Amino acid sequence: MDAEGNIYVAGQTLSNDFPTARAIQTQNGGSYGGFVAKLRTQACSFQATPAGPIAIPAVGASGNVGVATDADCQWTASSDSSWIRVTSGASGSGAGAAAYTVDANTGPTLRTGTLTIAGQTFTVTQAGTNPPGCVFYLDGLSGGFPDVGGLGRVRVTLNQTPCSWQVSSDSAWITITSATTFAASGAVLYTVAANSSGVTRTGHLTIAGQTFTVTQVAGCSFTLDTTSLVVPWQGQQRMLQLTASSPSCPWTSYPDQNWTEQYPQTGTGSASIQYTVYTSANTGAGLPTSISAAKRWR
Repeated sequence: MDAEGNIYVAGQTLSNDFPTARAIQTQNGGSYGGFVAKLRTQACSFQATPAGPIAIPAVGASGNVGVATDADCQWTASSDSSWIRVTSGASGSGAGAAAYTVDANTGPTLRTGTLTIAGQTFTVTQAGTNPPGCVFYLDGLSGGFPDVGGLGRVRVTLNQTPCSWQVSSDSAWITITSATTFAASGAVLYTVAANSSGVTRTGHLTIAGQTFTVTQVAGCSFTLDTTSLVVPWQGQQRMLQLTASSPSCPWTSYPDQNWTEQYPQTGTGSASIQYTVYTSANTGAGLPTSISAAKRWR
């Protein structure tokens, strides 16, 4: 038994047709054959990427779906439609990929089929061949989002029907939540994930052949090398080190007492802040103060 709980059985056989999966010697070479069998105590799990529906233009296209699993887990790939063909990877063991080709759709209406890969079903939707004169109007070509992300919507209006059109995303952090293939006017709905990378990022949606740009600002976080100071009543000058998650993150620094001062009071990225406490008229317990050296910005 191994660390994962799998059981191994070793033995010998006189059989001439004993399975030879990943055998060292694949041809009969004597009377007896030795074997080692691995008995899994847990079911195989599979992850196929990219996940979600597959949108194909009328002219057709080729693509592939990757499969991640343990080395001894077997899987297959198949199609339910003659116009969707699995061209390689119809079966496999362990990590691999299945390639497919979708034939051109010469009809005017969209069509739908499925690919089943490693037990997971992928819906394939293909646009029809549009008649002459189809024009698509988008109600915008760009959208901006804060670092926390959010929901987006793009309205597409057609000048005539039927006219097929599709939408796709080039970024994993932009997820299409509406349909990806349409045959009339409609709305594209999408979500933008939170941005914790520390830098502004840009992605794109392709909608009815047009590019819609999504820009998302960076989320900023700050830390100080100390959050409290104790100084004598005569006053003192200290240097505080501010560390920002990105060089482009802006900040402000200000005291809440008139007997303290900070410099600089604004900046971007990491910085050293000079913090001055002036002489106090109070020679007793001292006066409390605080510093707000960094404010979240979005």
